[in-house]
Order: sequence, then C-alpha cells, then structure tokens
Amino acid sequence: MTQQTMKDTFLKAYDAHVDDIFAYCYKETAHKEVAKYLTKNVFADVWDTIVYYGVESIHNMKRLIYRTAKDHIRNFSTDKNNQRIYYNNLWNLTLSQ
Repeated sequence: MTQQTMKDTFLKAYDAHVDDIFAYCYKETAHKEVAKYLTKNVFADVWDTIVYYGVESIHNMKRLIYRTAKDHIRNFSTDKNNQRIYYNNLWNLTLSQ
C-alpha cells in the first residue's frame, strides 16, 4: 500500500473520530489539557500502527482507535511518574509563555 493511501486512510479516520476521542478522554480524566495530550498520543500511536502493520491488516479502524484511547487513559491514570512528567512539562510550558 502506498504512503499516500495510508495517509488518506489515517486522515479520514482522524476526521471521523478526533472529537469523540477527545470527549472520551475528557470524560475519563476531567482535565482539558490532559484530554488534548492523550488524544494527540492516541492518534500518533494509530499512525504508527498503520505504518507498521499496513492499512490492509486493520479490519476495524474505529475499534483500533478506541482501544488505543482506552489503553492511554489507563496508562496515564495508573502511572504516577507519567503524570508527574506531564504536569511538569505543562507547568514549564505555561511559565515560558
């Protein structure tokens, strides 16, 4: 499959699901900036999956996206070190603006 086909498939899936994934992340974390961070990472991982396995091996894109989101939320919620790094980076970014 060509790079352009993979990109088109990803962008179509992104456009179809980004708002719902953000809402899901926001509902689970109750923090807008964390939801943005998780949403960005979800779609970065989905892109990596498409590149690694190829679009033709993904039978249900929506399921892949939601499963990835669920995993990211769980990992963020249970990993205190990850939370500390995220909040420190957010704090430093806020101070530098």
